[in-house]
Amino acid sequence: MNLPVFLLSVFLLVLLTGPTVNGKLVTLCDSPHGTFQSVSILNCKNTDRFCVFKKNTNVSIEVNFVPNYAATSVQTKIIGDVAGVPIPFPVNPKEACGNYGLNCPLTTGDKTQFKMELPIKAAYPAIAVGVTIKLVDESSANLVCLKFNAKITE
Repeated sequence: MNLPVFLLSVFLLVLLTGPTVNGKLVTLCDSPHGTFQSVSILNCKNTDRFCVFKKNTNVSIEVNFVPNYAATSVQTKIIGDVAGVPIPFPVNPKEACGNYGLNCPLTTGDKTQFKMELPIKAAYPAIAVGVTIKLVDESSANLVCLKFNAKITE
């Protein structure tokens, strides 16, 4: 087993999610360079406790946000928390500009849509997991940041 698959397996194996916050699946984290508008995650409702991700499928994720300045580079970061230790999920390509529906520089004040297909590999253990998705600009500040719970199933 290669190192990224091993680290992700450890991450998924150790983390067990808790309940939703205020009955909502998605919670927001600090995003000083943008304003979150909405998120759509395949087969998830905001009232669900977690999203169900089936192995050997791709999960469609769409995030709408409004940047408050014209970012020229946007990095995609997907992060898990294992016993309080953040572990990055391998994203390829990391650069969202020219990928995932983003055209850079972003237009200040315009609604922007990020679209990604997240592969759920057969090697991932079938457990519950917390997920953080960040879109980070060239100054390493969040344009948008959100967290949700997911459960990987057979």
